[in-house]
Amino acid sequence: MDLSSRTRPVWDKCIYCGEQPKLGERRLGDEHIIALALGGEWELEAASCQNCERITSNFEKQVADHLVTPVREHLGLRGRTQKKPRRSMPVTAMKDGKVVRYKVAPKDHPAAIVSWLFDLPTALTGEPTEGGMVGRPIVRTIHPDFSRRVSAIDGQVNLIDRNPVSPDSLVLVLAKSAHAYAMAKIGPKGFQPLLCDLILGKGANYFARYVGGAGRRNRRVDQVRHTMSLDWETRVDGKRFLIVTIRLFGDLGLPTYRVVTGEEINPEAPYEPTQPHPIARIQLSGICDADGHLTQTSLVPLSDRHFPVSNEDAAPKHLSLTVPHPTSQPLQGQRKKGG
Repeated sequence: MDLSSRTRPVWDKCIYCGEQPKLGERRLGDEHIIALALGGEWELEAASCQNCERITSNFEKQVADHLVTPVREHLGLRGRTQKKPRRSMPVTAMKDGKVVRYKVAPKDHPAAIVSWLFDLPTALTGEPTEGGMVGRPIVRTIHPDFSRRVSAIDGQVNLIDRNPVSPDSLVLVLAKSAHAYAMAKIGPKGFQPLLCDLILGKGANYFARYVGGAGRRNRRVDQVRHTMSLDWETRVDGKRFLIVTIRLFGDLGLPTYRVVTGEEINPEAPYEPTQPHPIARIQLSGICDADGHLTQTSLVPLSDRHFPVSNEDAAPKHLSLTVPHPTSQPLQGQRKKGG
């Protein structure tokens, strides 16, 4: 990502709702392209109104609380009120059929981070969109001596100290970051935004239409924490989309995502946020299997109560991995037939 730490304003209106502050109202606030709580350093100056700030901060907090907070100390991140390193961290384990909680030093804490794998956005494949997100959890340990840390705990260690991040919350963070990045890179006259109503929770939120995986698992571990890029892509029916590619925590080997951020517009036409619209169906050449590879096999809906872990990412026998169904409100839940 080649943005400087602060980017000058690209517009005199809010980049999400298109509203311009009235005389006497608070000026537009600066916007982190990747949330500060996730370690994002890039800011777009004077970009978001107070109401939109409240909305985006809500789902960014959900993601930070469940994705980052359990391992914040290991990632070198500090909360706004945390001034000193933690002296101990919690570990939950099962011993003799009972739940036991321990406090261990950070150097002995068995840290792991849990995120989600998604299929390709249906705007690119032409597959019908059926509501909320379906995902497969992916688990990555943070330290090379993870086995030593686990073995030192008396009992069966639970990798997840709290519920994992909701897939829908993660999608909203990806959509918000992609839209802000595109506005910073090419400005409001460079594309017709598709994500504004999704980000603000207006109308039908077709999460899987615009946000998804990269089609093939990226197994490379990056040297930098977060990366973003954008490019124009032409679908087989000739429609061109602006695609933002995002990888959060690439230094830990977490997945790469593709976000369908906008369409081409007439350069002379004024910018107006638009609602999602139906995508023409196209014959699929392939879809993703459980390992993220393109195949000719149809998707099998996942259980309503449990997301299975692929064999590659399954926890060892001496660990327990509990991944309950996300229940964040008011965000959408599982994809359902006909939804």
